[in-house]
Amino acid sequence: MDFPLEPLLNFPFSHKNNLTPESEEAIMVTMNYKFYTYTIKAESAPVGDLEGHTVGFMTRGSFYVFESGEVAMVNTIVTGDLVKGSGPFMQYATINFEDGSTIIIKSQGSIGVAAQATAGWTSEIIKGTGRF
Repeated sequence: MDFPLEPLLNFPFSHKNNLTPESEEAIMVTMNYKFYTYTIKAESAPVGDLEGHTVGFMTRGSFYVFESGEVAMVNTIVTGDLVKGSGPFMQYATINFEDGSTIIIKSQGSIGVAAQATAGWTSEIIKGTGRF
């Protein structure tokens, strides 16, 4: 399958480096990146209570290109409860760095597909390994 990979958005995120015995202070680091994403698998099923009400599940692959030049591969699992394409969603993204470090982010919010599509969400880093 041939498809264009276009950068969707440029999102900064911050993380606190793991604490070391020498220091009780965490260092806040902001990592700016662009990401390229594609759908691996998407399924949805009608609920049957309202016209256009579906529950969906999707897995996505991505890669992040950071300002530093570092590249990380990302696996994302997304669920949604949508009526005619609008409603709440939740996702978990696991960012895998070349050195074996990982960051797992949980996001939740809502999406819309009206004339002026909107999306809003909050995200939090729920786990980090290696240098995170």
